[in-house]
Amino acid sequence: LINTSKGIEQSSMKPIFSIFKDVLPRVSKRYVTISGPSFAYDVASGLPTSVTLAASNSLLLPVAMKIFENQNFKTYTSKDIVGVELGGSLKNVIAIGCGMVKGANLGENACTALMTRGLSEIIDLGVAMGGNINTFYGLSGLGDLALTCNSMQSRNFTLGLN
Repeated sequence: LINTSKGIEQSSMKPIFSIFKDVLPRVSKRYVTISGPSFAYDVASGLPTSVTLAASNSLLLPVAMKIFENQNFKTYTSKDIVGVELGGSLKNVIAIGCGMVKGANLGENACTALMTRGLSEIIDLGVAMGGNINTFYGLSGLGDLALTCNSMQSRNFTLGLN
C-alpha cells in the first residue's frame, strides 16, 4: 500500500500511518508513504522532481522506487514514516500563513521569517510525535515547505492569499 495523501486526523491528531496501524494492522506492515516538493502539473509535464519514500520495512523501498522513478522523477528513501508524513502535512498551515502575509503586502522578509519560524515549530512538534529531526531538513520537510509557501500552484498558499 503506497499512501500518496497528506494529513492529520482532526479528532485524534494522528498522522495517516498511525490510523492505518489502528484500522488495518496487517496492511501497515506493507505500508509506504511518499511526500516531497511535487506539484502534480509539474510531474505530469515531465519536469524534474524529487521526493521521499518512507517505510518501516526497508525491503519495500526498492519496489516502491521502481514504481515511481524515471528519468525526471527521483526518489530518496527513509525509514521515518512519521517525519515524512508530518513534514508533508504541517507545512500546509505555514503555507496558508505565507499566503496571508503576501496578500497583506507585508513583504518577502515577513514571509521568510514565517517560513523559518514555522519550520522550527514543525520540527519541535514532529520530533515530539516521534519523527527524526533530520527528516525535516530534507525533501519532505524543508523542500515541501519551501515549494508550498512560495508558489501560486499551492492550494494552501492561494487560500491564504485570497
